[in-house]
Amino acid sequence: MRPKSWLTEHLDASLLGSTLFKFNVKLPNCGNVSVDLTEDVHIDYELLEQHLQDIPAQFVFWGSVYSEVKAQVSALETRISRRKAYLTRMMVEKARFGGQKLTEKQVQAFIDADGVDENKVRRDQLIKNTERATPLTEEELEVAIKAAIQTELQQTLPYLEIQLLAVLKIQGKLWHMVEALKMRNENCRSLAGFKRQDKEQTGQMT
Repeated sequence: MRPKSWLTEHLDASLLGSTLFKFNVKLPNCGNVSVDLTEDVHIDYELLEQHLQDIPAQFVFWGSVYSEVKAQVSALETRISRRKAYLTRMMVEKARFGGQKLTEKQVQAFIDADGVDENKVRRDQLIKNTERATPLTEEELEVAIKAAIQTELQQTLPYLEIQLLAVLKIQGKLWHMVEALKMRNENCRSLAGFKRQDKEQTGQMT
């Protein structure tokens, strides 16, 4: 019988089965990868040799997933930085055209208010529809408008920042998982040494 781990002894089953430890990681061109932070941290004294054999492959898996998520964080941070630069430039050019001078607070307020002008998106889609060789039906046009609004929404700072927070949370968990594997590797090696000593002493006694 496999001995209980610290997690199973001290945490409720409902918590162990929650998204605190089990979640999906969305990878580009790979779909979702389901991960469980509780699986690869347990140490069974009777299976130390097997643990040591498995750890390199576990490092490859967890390290790869962590690297992918870290890249997603970098990409989102870049998109946020570029969006802020775009909004700042747009605000400054608009003020310059109107002969106004902006304070930093005004620029920041404009950036913080980043959002989607749904009426403008709707007008743009209506204009595009009149330019089509075969105009969309009302139903098709509504679908196109909703899709355009969603696309615009995904470029806004609030949306990008929420996405970044979600990915940062996953990145943090994966980093701790990789660190836990390092500690598990060291512990397994130490325990394997003690186990060999025990066998040698037992052999000498017999």
